[in-house]
Amino acid sequence: MPCSTMRRHLAKLISEGFLIRRDSPNGKRYTRRIAGTKIAFGFDLSPMLHRAAEIAQAAESCRTEAVKRATLRQTISLLRRDLLALLDLAKLDHHDSLKLGQMADLAAATTKAMRRKLDADTLSRIEAALREAVDTMTRFVGYETMKPSSNDARNEQHQQNSNKESQDSESAQIPAATTELVNDNSKHHEYTVTEKALPTLPPLRLVLGTCTEIAIFDPEPIADWSDLVRAADKVRPMSGISEAVWHEAKSVLGIEQAATAFCAMLQRFSEIRNPGGYLRSLVARARQGTFSPMRMVMALQPKTT
Repeated sequence: MPCSTMRRHLAKLISEGFLIRRDSPNGKRYTRRIAGTKIAFGFDLSPMLHRAAEIAQAAESCRTEAVKRATLRQTISLLRRDLLALLDLAKLDHHDSLKLGQMADLAAATTKAMRRKLDADTLSRIEAALREAVDTMTRFVGYETMKPSSNDARNEQHQQNSNKESQDSESAQIPAATTELVNDNSKHHEYTVTEKALPTLPPLRLVLGTCTEIAIFDPEPIADWSDLVRAADKVRPMSGISEAVWHEAKSVLGIEQAATAFCAMLQRFSEIRNPGGYLRSLVARARQGTFSPMRMVMALQPKTT
């Protein structure tokens, strides 16, 4: 460290009261006893000891702020990818309007802004703008993302039992805070979707056009989200995913979101060694707010040159 930089830092610490400088007559650092009293010349570090609790609290605040900024930056990155995916989808449908240009400008401006070191307030504003843009683009491409209904008939799904032993040791119980399972009979269960913001759904047409394997395993026509959920419920036992993990995924991800994730998994099933463990990892990411079914589906599309 250059001497000028060190002197500047020392001057700052002295001005803030963390150091005390005691100058000697000749400008050197030494200790002398005068009349039995020890006098030290140089830097006195005792203020740091007295203010140790204050320093520790400030350090913890800095760490908390750093974690908050990192989380916001990660969320912004995911939202920006979702926005770009929706823009690509709109272009495939030959949409061309001023709105697309505005959204593209927002994505480009976000990329440029994220190169700088931004505070949490600025990052929060960028996140809010991107989240609104993603919702707007989802409506713009002409597909309404269905929200889980509070209707009991909507939340109650038929579950098929599988005799196949789980290869994933999926004996973990579903947390009570996340979902509540109530036995109705041997074939039906009722559960409650977690009360929090669910990941944005991709358009149904995009899911069906990209994840074609679900139609092979369940040839019945899929016309809406309820048909997709029914197909996922029907095919799920064949994949080796236990019923408990499937219930947890529906409760944390959302019913349609879980079905979308399962269809995406089915599309690359040969590459997934542990389907149950993979789905549990998606649930963990959803709890952290980093799971995006839109990005998961778009990743399956062939790369264009």
